[in-house]
Amino acid sequence: MKTTFPKLIILLTIIASTTAVPSYSQNFSGKIVGQADNQPVVGATILIRETKQGVACNESGEFQAKLQPGAYHVDYRCLGYETLSETVNISREEKVYRKIQLKAKDFNLKEVVVSNKEDPAYEIMRKTIAKAPFYQKIVKEYEAECYIKGNMELTKVNKMLDKLSGNDDGVKASEYKDKLFVQESFSTIKFTAPDRYEQTVKAFKSSIPDNKSPKETMGVVIGSLYLPRFLGCISPLHPKAFGYYKFRYEGFTDENGDNVNKIKVIPKLKDPELFSGYIYIADNSWDIRNADLTSSVYGIDQHFVITYGKLSEAVYLPTAFTNYLTANILGYGGNFSYHSSIKYTHLMVNDSIRNEIKPLPTKRKKNLNLSLLSDRYKRTADTLATKRDSAYWKDIRNVPLSQKEIESFAKKDSVQSHLDSLRKKKTDAKFESSDIIMGGQIGGDSTKWTFNYGGVIGALRDYNFVDGFELGQKLSVTRKLGKQNKLLVAPDIYYTTARKSLAWKTDIALSYAPMCIGMLAVSFGDVATDFNPEGPTRLNNAYTSFIYQKNTVMFYRKKYAEIGNQIDMANGLKLSTGLAFARRSPLENNTTFALFKREKNVTENLQSPEFSDLAAYSIGLEYTPEYYYTVSNGRKEYQHSRFPTLKLRYAEGFSSIWSHNAHFRKLDAYLTHQVQTSLFSSIRYELNGGAFLGNTDWMNFADYKFFDTSGDFWLTQKSPFTTFMLLDPYTSATNDYWFSSKIGYRSKYIVLKHLPFMQGKLFNESLQLKYLYTPNRKNYVEAGYYVDFFKLMNIGVSISFDKMKYDSWGIRIAVPLNLKNGKIEVR
Repeated sequence: MKTTFPKLIILLTIIASTTAVPSYSQNFSGKIVGQADNQPVVGATILIRETKQGVACNESGEFQAKLQPGAYHVDYRCLGYETLSETVNISREEKVYRKIQLKAKDFNLKEVVVSNKEDPAYEIMRKTIAKAPFYQKIVKEYEAECYIKGNMELTKVNKMLDKLSGNDDGVKASEYKDKLFVQESFSTIKFTAPDRYEQTVKAFKSSIPDNKSPKETMGVVIGSLYLPRFLGCISPLHPKAFGYYKFRYEGFTDENGDNVNKIKVIPKLKDPELFSGYIYIADNSWDIRNADLTSSVYGIDQHFVITYGKLSEAVYLPTAFTNYLTANILGYGGNFSYHSSIKYTHLMVNDSIRNEIKPLPTKRKKNLNLSLLSDRYKRTADTLATKRDSAYWKDIRNVPLSQKEIESFAKKDSVQSHLDSLRKKKTDAKFESSDIIMGGQIGGDSTKWTFNYGGVIGALRDYNFVDGFELGQKLSVTRKLGKQNKLLVAPDIYYTTARKSLAWKTDIALSYAPMCIGMLAVSFGDVATDFNPEGPTRLNNAYTSFIYQKNTVMFYRKKYAEIGNQIDMANGLKLSTGLAFARRSPLENNTTFALFKREKNVTENLQSPEFSDLAAYSIGLEYTPEYYYTVSNGRKEYQHSRFPTLKLRYAEGFSSIWSHNAHFRKLDAYLTHQVQTSLFSSIRYELNGGAFLGNTDWMNFADYKFFDTSGDFWLTQKSPFTTFMLLDPYTSATNDYWFSSKIGYRSKYIVLKHLPFMQGKLFNESLQLKYLYTPNRKNYVEAGYYVDFFKLMNIGVSISFDKMKYDSWGIRIAVPLNLKNGKIEVR
């Protein structure tokens, strides 16, 4: 879906397949209410044993189903109520309507002997967890029909954020407020062990804007409570569940001759990845009969109810699934409900594991393309899925539509037309007079050419003591080349008020070979640039220079032309090449203007003893084994790998037509990796070593090896893991050899979140340890503790040791953001 409306799509665990179009209309319906108050029983389900069909009732307790003539045993069920079973006779001539009253039930505790040492729930859970692998593999294959209906409604909008929400496509979030949107589908599902699912959407209907394709139907989950994780949370049946959950026994009840135990699930930590609620487990067989679980993820509360039905001896599978969701986050609020009813039409039990459980095969050919889930989950749509008439829907719809849902479908065309008109105005944007001030764009998604202009507001490009204020403009022109490739040309010209000269550059980038991530880049210009390209950011330097009269970046003049190319030679193997020429000369401070005069903070601009020009080439290889990727708009995008990434790079300065060229040969190697150490924590490490080979007497300081540093100011845009927070950006440089290592341990629970009132809050904690060795610097060590908020901001403290003796400490606030094309992006 292209819509910006929150896509609250909750998935269901199904094991299922395909079947024929029904030949009988809905002839069995009814309503389930409580015996005591005659009010609808929310969460009620029915199970029709002969057809292995589950039906979920709506919020009004209503249900309906299609049945061929005959006698059927029907179970009416709901958590907290006694199951009522009856025989229903269906004839060709008459429709059957039943109003069912369920009696509230209590769970019996009087026969249970509770030990002083341990709650009986733990023994039940140990047996259930031990039996989980059996129930994961008890079914060899099956087919099913699945009816799904979902409702969603945005009830509250943040007015300030709403003004920004239409920047991408012209449609603000408020356009969806107080409108009920509905999607319903009817699918056939086929499951083949161990993990292959095939879904065929037979009918699809939606009032959600832009939700026109049957392949965008709310999906079925490829998961189970018997697996370690379910619906993004840690399952109560996880092999290490006792490390994450406490359990409490709350009694038992008789269900068709089986004692079913009610077990309260209590998370040990208030964490969004943990469930709370109840699971109902049968004695002796140790299988789940019902689940009533909730989770809370940073303002999004979900309530899941799963009903299991007996389909064969020792086989209980989900027959109905309901989810109610409420969201209240960042000033936005909304509701979502999801009902799914499942009818199993074919079931093959894996008899070979009844007495012996064998591990799943681990050696299978890997498909690294995450966009092609056909190995595990294949979804197709019938060509008639969106063309089904009302008679067809009347036959297959298990949950009756409410009046509001009927009105939602009736209004869908007018809502879609309104949003399309807003979107067209945005994508076909024309330059307006206000764009002269704020910047703007000509062209958009529907045009081949796009022109961007920074506006008067973007005229102040930078401030530093060498150039003074940099006043000018940056333009960009983009030309689409087919569907996946494009050419970008971005000239940038500005006047330096202190140096009293023009500075300029032009960047050209051509993307090609989209499945090999090809990128050719050309850049040329005349600019003042930093000796250390990995040092403090220009934005940081501008702030400290203008406010505190403290310059942290050292500049030299570079007239240059560069060309570089990178492309995948194979999946995970990238080749990078580059060629650069530059005339380089020293610069000095030309102003020290600041709001607050502090002359002692001013540092003279760095002067290299010998400024040599540059003619150099470079070649690099980067390799990550088993690098998984997705394909977006026909272009490959890498996602993750369980293996380290190795980088090798060689650069050499050589003789050219200029007489004062730098001569050097530099070899650089990196190894970086992130390892998940537990469900809540990970370790990330980075090793870097290298050396300059041969004679280094004729080198420019700009060609030295520099390290990623942030300077000595408390506010930085650098990442606490990758950056030395207390190391000087320039005195640490070397033209000899070096070795550095960085290791970071990131977890939800290190110190603060062990305090009960801090659990569930939006932050993680990390410990950092970094090491650097060069012939001049010897042993430099830096340690830090940081709290990060979704990686958007880090607050912490670092301490450093030089030659194993205490050196310094500092508090840092790190906001690792970039400002690109007028948009802030997380690094």
